[in-house]
Amino acid sequence: MIGREGASDPLLEGGPTWRRAYHLINDDRRALLLPLVVTQLPAAIFSSAALFVLLWRVFPEVDYQEIPRAEEQPRNYLLGLLVIAGAYWMFTLIGVAGTIVATRSIAAGEAVSLSSALDPGFTRMGGLLVLGAILLGLVIATLFGLIVLLYVLWRFGLVLQQYLIGGSGPYGALGKSWLLLRGRMLRFAGMMLTLVPLSISAVAIGLFAGGLMALPLTLFEPSRVLDLAGISIVGAVLGPFAVLVSAYIAVATTLFYLQVRAELDD
Repeated sequence: MIGREGASDPLLEGGPTWRRAYHLINDDRRALLLPLVVTQLPAAIFSSAALFVLLWRVFPEVDYQEIPRAEEQPRNYLLGLLVIAGAYWMFTLIGVAGTIVATRSIAAGEAVSLSSALDPGFTRMGGLLVLGAILLGLVIATLFGLIVLLYVLWRFGLVLQQYLIGGSGPYGALGKSWLLLRGRMLRFAGMMLTLVPLSISAVAIGLFAGGLMALPLTLFEPSRVLDLAGISIVGAVLGPFAVLVSAYIAVATTLFYLQVRAELDD
């Protein structure tokens, strides 16, 4: 077992959700981080290595320092990028699902094993991937300037919890998340905004650490292979920091979800 049996219910501790999430992760690091460590972290390392091979051996003519138009890309290059990104996103979802399940168990004072935390993510993978694709599409659309979709994305902010904990199907979970956040969007948005300084700090520290590890490569004559190796090293080093951000999102949103459900049950 990797969780503490009989742990106190974090819903009863009071204080902002972000603070309870921080304390819960600090108290149960093994139970809440391990699902992501065995899924997202290896996926980050694999993705960095796969990108290195893709740009060095498979498509050596691609200019990795620019973002050319899609029609200018070599045949199957975009497909290769899509496969790498899709694999990383899939294993990240499974890890996040494991942390969500572990959070629910710890909040209920139950012990949780790694296998039991990861089991729902694998057994319900079909629906999980559907929801993950929808959320990823909303994230990408928001990044491209469709700000109105940020509201829609946040209204679906509890969809994974409803799917994994609440027992809804993938499309039912979308509707239920929308209803659960009715009248609670300001609270939820405030909690999600606490992710901004955490993400900036994690990326900054990760880039700095990755840069230090790649620094010895600068002792050699510049070349494409060394540049790509440096990029891959930085990407792999960012992996542990991405795990911390994913864990915080999963724990904070799950605590928020459990609190909303408790309010509705009263």
